[in-house]
Amino acid sequence: MWENDNKNSYNSKYNSLIIKFIIQFDTSKLNRRNHYNEYQKKLFNKVKYLKDELGLGYRRISYLLYDKGYRGIRNNQILKNNDI
Repeated sequence: MWENDNKNSYNSKYNSLIIKFIIQFDTSKLNRRNHYNEYQKKLFNKVKYLKDELGLGYRRISYLLYDKGYRGIRNNQILKNNDI
């Protein structure tokens, strides 16, 4: 009888269980920038410069890249502001 009463008081005292996991990954395989070809790296750096340093919007950047002759990677079409 003593064991049963103790078990019931334990269940009423602790009616939920919380488990916390912390996972940390240290790898460069999660970053896809390492897999860009040279043209993509050049295009990325150009867009980053125009956006961060000159403060241009994506529509203006797409016009400038079109004037310089840059094209999309997958479909070889004009880079639109949504593509930038």
